[in-house]
Amino acid sequence: MSAALRVQRFAALLLIVLALTVALLATTAVVVPDADAATDRKVRHALKVARNQIGDSYNYGSAGPNRFDCSGLLYYAFRTRTGINIPRVSSDQYRYARSIRKRNIRRGDLMAFYSSSGIYHIGIFAGRRDGRKIILHSPSTGSKVHKSVVWTNKWKAATLRSR
Repeated sequence: MSAALRVQRFAALLLIVLALTVALLATTAVVVPDADAATDRKVRHALKVARNQIGDSYNYGSAGPNRFDCSGLLYYAFRTRTGINIPRVSSDQYRYARSIRKRNIRRGDLMAFYSSSGIYHIGIFAGRRDGRKIILHSPSTGSKVHKSVVWTNKWKAATLRSR
């Protein structure tokens, strides 16, 4: 075999290898580190912290560790335990978070309840049960931190995942 023929075959083989490599890369998912991965972990941790408060008493103006009002529970779970610098009051917490569509809500996201006067209650989305949305919250005097079915459509969704 002549040198010229060997070079031609080598070039053709190189082109085939290059084409296969390009095809393989085009069909292979490239794993890029998620910029929000650390925040995602913090949000999951905050939900776990809030779950651990189930059974603790409601107390207006309290932010833990054994008594909470609605915004105090979020403040304790997010700021004290994960370092996400969430404000103390429910309306400020909602404004601090990034608003999302209700259909995009994920466990650990915020559910802010409103009336004509503005945000009056806030809690953490805890998932679904029988197709109904569940909130983890500290609702009112005489109650305890617990999960309950969402009772109204007058709520807004927000997330701290981008923080």
